[in-house]
Amino acid sequence: QANPCWMIPPGKRPQHAPKKNVPWLSDDAIVRRLFAELPAPVSLMFYVGISSGCRLMEIAGLRLSDLDDLASGTIRVRFSGLGPLKEDRRGVGKMKFVPAPTDALEVLGPWLAQRRADGAGPEDLVFVKPDGHLIRKEFVQYRWNKAADALGLSLGWHEATRHSFV
Repeated sequence: QANPCWMIPPGKRPQHAPKKNVPWLSDDAIVRRLFAELPAPVSLMFYVGISSGCRLMEIAGLRLSDLDDLASGTIRVRFSGLGPLKEDRRGVGKMKFVPAPTDALEVLGPWLAQRRADGAGPEDLVFVKPDGHLIRKEFVQYRWNKAADALGLSLGWHEATRHSFV
């Protein structure tokens, strides 16, 4: 009737593999070169990712109203692409707030102004493809691979953004 795992002495039980150190960008010069190498809006998405730690599709799902508090240093994250956040398992509308760097208005301001001038409303996506549709992972991955190859990097998007942020 007892759990059979309890019959194995604690010292003999299998252990989890120790966490290994994951690759990340440690050189700001490479970050600046990547930003320059990536085309807009992927470069701006990279900027948001490396400075906030957001997942790629969380960045793709940002709405203009989510960036209303950039001046106070926060970004609201409510969507992953067009769907709910990964943490929102029940679909109840969970949201989270992530840090925004102090120069966020300076870097993102011209893009946001252009989106609004093009007629985008508060609930329209911040980053869109040239045809106005949602940016998908494959769109970013293709451009990321070209930029990383040009700079001789072997890091993936998540390593260069989330891992570097942490």
